[in-house]
Amino acid sequence: MAFSTAIKDQITAAVAARRAQITQFQREIDALQSAASALGDGKSTGTRTSTATSMSAPKTKTGRTPMSAADRQRISERMKASWAKRKTTTSAPAPQLETPPATKTGRKPMSAAARKAVSVRMKTSWAKRKKSAGAPASKATSQPATRTGRRPLSAAARKLLSEKLKAYWAKRKRARR
Repeated sequence: MAFSTAIKDQITAAVAARRAQITQFQREIDALQSAASALGDGKSTGTRTSTATSMSAPKTKTGRTPMSAADRQRISERMKASWAKRKTTTSAPAPQLETPPATKTGRKPMSAAARKAVSVRMKTSWAKRKKSAGAPASKATSQPATRTGRRPLSAAARKLLSEKLKAYWAKRKRARR
């Protein structure tokens, strides 16, 4: 037991010493990076690691490390330059092609003939659907209207649905046993 405790203490001391070295190296790296950014064009040569941010800079309530005033100023200048560049490149109007004006949805407007053709196609489609469903042509039907507003089922459809549901519930009943 005493032997394992001594080894454990040695390992703990070695880990603490290495962490202290890491902290010292990270401070030196941060100092060098800030000196390089002050001398250069504002770009740092490396990125901070998670150990650097967790050990050197205090964190806010949200867990982010606070940004220095110099960093904020540098970012501000870079973004303003980017916005100005974008504004100058997009401010020139693009040459307009000979196209009709788009509608609110961005589609080209339909001609009267195209609208009429769509209307005729839809009316024939609806009539075909109504005829194949077997619904009477008049509005007064012999069957009461459903509460959901759906068309009533034909007798054949009701019978088929009934058979399918009976088979489904029988299968579930067998599965429970």
